[in-house]
Amino acid sequence: MFARSTATLTLVALVLAAVPLAAQSTGLPFEVGAATYAPDAPAIDGDLSDEAWSRTLPMTPFQTLTLHRPAEVQTTGYMLFDATRLYIGVRCDEPQPERLKATIDKRDGPTYYDDCIEIFLVPPDSPILMQFEERIRYFHLVVNPLGTRYDEIGMNSPNAFTAEWQAEAEIGDDYWSLEIAIPFAAFGVDVAAGDVWRGNISRSRTPKAAYTTWAPLVRSFHDTANFGQIVFTRDAAATAERIEALEFEALMNGMLRPRLLALEPVLEDLAEDAAQLPEVAREDAARMVRRLMGRQRNLQFGLAKLTGENFREQWPPFEGRLTRLERAADDAADEIAMLAATRGGREPWEIFITDAMTNRRLLSNRWPQGLKSHRRIEITATPGEYESATFAVYAVEELSGVDLEISDLRSGAETLPASVIEPWVVQCWYQAGRGIGDIGQLIPAPELLLKDDDLVRVDYEEQRNYVRAEAGSDRYLDVSTEESPHLANLRPEDAATLQPVNMPARRLKQWWLTAHVPEDAAPGTYSGTITVTADGGMTEELPVRLRVLPFTLDDSALEYSIYYRGKLTESGAGSISSEGKSEDQFLAEMRDMVAHGVTNPTIYQKLDETLLPRVFELREQAGMHEKRVYSLGIGTGAPKSEEELANLREGVQRWREFIEGRGYETLYVYGIDEAKGEELQAERNAFEAVHESGAKVFVACYKDWFDLVGDLLDLPVWSGQPLAEEAEKAHSVGGRIFNYGHPQCGVEEPETYRRNFGLLLWSVGYDGAMDYAYQHSFGHGWNDFDSTRYRDHNMTYQTVDGVIGTVQWEGFREGVDDVRYVSTLLNAIERTKLDPAKREVATRAETWLQAAAERVAAEETVDMTDLRRQVIVWIERLQ
Repeated sequence: MFARSTATLTLVALVLAAVPLAAQSTGLPFEVGAATYAPDAPAIDGDLSDEAWSRTLPMTPFQTLTLHRPAEVQTTGYMLFDATRLYIGVRCDEPQPERLKATIDKRDGPTYYDDCIEIFLVPPDSPILMQFEERIRYFHLVVNPLGTRYDEIGMNSPNAFTAEWQAEAEIGDDYWSLEIAIPFAAFGVDVAAGDVWRGNISRSRTPKAAYTTWAPLVRSFHDTANFGQIVFTRDAAATAERIEALEFEALMNGMLRPRLLALEPVLEDLAEDAAQLPEVAREDAARMVRRLMGRQRNLQFGLAKLTGENFREQWPPFEGRLTRLERAADDAADEIAMLAATRGGREPWEIFITDAMTNRRLLSNRWPQGLKSHRRIEITATPGEYESATFAVYAVEELSGVDLEISDLRSGAETLPASVIEPWVVQCWYQAGRGIGDIGQLIPAPELLLKDDDLVRVDYEEQRNYVRAEAGSDRYLDVSTEESPHLANLRPEDAATLQPVNMPARRLKQWWLTAHVPEDAAPGTYSGTITVTADGGMTEELPVRLRVLPFTLDDSALEYSIYYRGKLTESGAGSISSEGKSEDQFLAEMRDMVAHGVTNPTIYQKLDETLLPRVFELREQAGMHEKRVYSLGIGTGAPKSEEELANLREGVQRWREFIEGRGYETLYVYGIDEAKGEELQAERNAFEAVHESGAKVFVACYKDWFDLVGDLLDLPVWSGQPLAEEAEKAHSVGGRIFNYGHPQCGVEEPETYRRNFGLLLWSVGYDGAMDYAYQHSFGHGWNDFDSTRYRDHNMTYQTVDGVIGTVQWEGFREGVDDVRYVSTLLNAIERTKLDPAKREVATRAETWLQAAAERVAAEETVDMTDLRRQVIVWIERLQ
């Protein structure tokens, strides 16, 4: 259940990674390549016989992704440039060209599912890239053996980069090759000799599902921290004899000098900011900045001493000093910003009321630079709806017993009890990466929603996570280890109510608030307060305004499912994993899904007389009453003999008899997960057998599903970015289509899940979502570091008897509710069209909504909160 290939799955984390094994032979933390000046441009026809290609340094050998072993089948890249364009040539050895997969022939189609070359380029100071958040500032180009082009900025963003560039491919007897020409204007930069870009060339080879790369990447093709350095040179003799000079140039111009130069304006700004501080803190801050400036000057002198003869020995200690200075500058910026906001540090705390549905991370060990703080906590919701809000406290000095007191909320004579708002504290801990395949790193991530902040302890100096071994225990277990046998008896259990928090000085803590408006709440604007207190008599009131809307939400036009791996155990005992569940755990997780809008998760339980009936009873007790059943407790496989097909028909029939006996209408049987090509084609007989037995088929799939089994696959669960043309295909044969893997579950980004599993799916015509997975433990579910394959896929975390939520899971619910708001508006439009007095308003609302759908489908920067406000306005106008 893994979207795209392993090679293209993850989001990128821009952190300085350890020196990869393959790069150690050069003594540098990166590979070095050359883009050589070409007075005579090569013809772009896929044929690499032009003499120009022989004048540059070959980018080879390629190695296997993450394993750093020589590729079994080699690839060679070349780069040239002239005054206006960058040229890239790639030769792919291929002993089986007849087996090349090359099916995508439409621009910006998912060429990454074919045999392909993926090119990554990071021009320094590109104004185009600077518009995007740091971790996705790279150009990504993909070309398959047909010459079909795909381009994007970052990942899953084909609409963000629409430049014109050329690509042609050629298939030979034992190879395929391609040539590319890209105008520098497409990147928004000019190029001169001596410039250094970061980048990489990677290859996906389908005959053996082999993923290889020029630069030694740690986990995925999108691992920008380990991209190579590409030196632009006018020396036509850039051959292996000159590699040391190129390496020195790459080190100086691509790594050390830019980083050192970037510190100059930072320190100058800090000096100015320090001079503006209150007098009580001004001199100490100015002295701190002067020391940093002195360290920077010393590094400038040290940089001048690096030469082509000594750089291999001298650069590591120099880079270490530079890294420490960069960190010290970051700390100084935090300190000065804090002093400016707290009257020179005389205030014990600073409180920020901010947006909940954002990918911006409030880190426990950082001052939230540039954060816009609101005047009060604002919540708008309909009766019955859940809605999130958040605020954070920064401790200038050590605080103990930080607690919340929530008042009742009043609107005239109407009162909502304080219990309408449920609080959690957000635990920021270390994770192995951002995307679920992005491992081997240490990245702080605000994620867990806890009642007891002390359930998880984080050591920010050692960068380790610890979880309380069991309720009432003083023993904590390290959950940031490469293996997890010591966690076999970990029994995490959260408190039932919010507990006071102790905060060291210079730490930030975030609280999460979920308002659940009663079904019978009267509309109106309710006001109240959240009082933040701490030992020593400290107190501050945060005003709260909850607007209850004068309508309720209709059911979602999309169906929300999720892959749920949990199964009841025969013994009745549960586990701290994604698999074996006790009845208490199972019921708690079912209720949690319903509360987040997921009303029909998959069923992995096998057919038996005791456990499967109990599964349905617990689902119904939690409020799940959908009439379709999505079963992975039975699969189609790819039976060939008549006996095997008969057994499949019999198994399907027994499942049908079971669910129909409980009042359910339609059984969906799972195919072979993510099958494609010949493997998917081989399932046709099985799919037909399922239909003959009165059931339907669903399965996760890729681009070729429609051509191979489109007439038989009733519910494709499309992998990755949802495409309108795929929805049209499914609907053309009377089927439906769901989406998953955009991204997989577990990425700590609420805004991403809100958009991608909410209005984006609606805007491109999909019928629902079935992301993977509610929980999937790759190793121990509480340890993100004990798998060499993937990060744990966790929308929630397992406890002894309940569920610990996450910020990303709250974002998913917000996406569900966005669709419910739009569904409510659509229904209101249809009703109002029947009223001559309001027909014109309905028509205008419909026109506006269509334009909004087109904008959501085309852009990644649509403000979903603002869009919902506008939907509310239209609903109220149509009432």
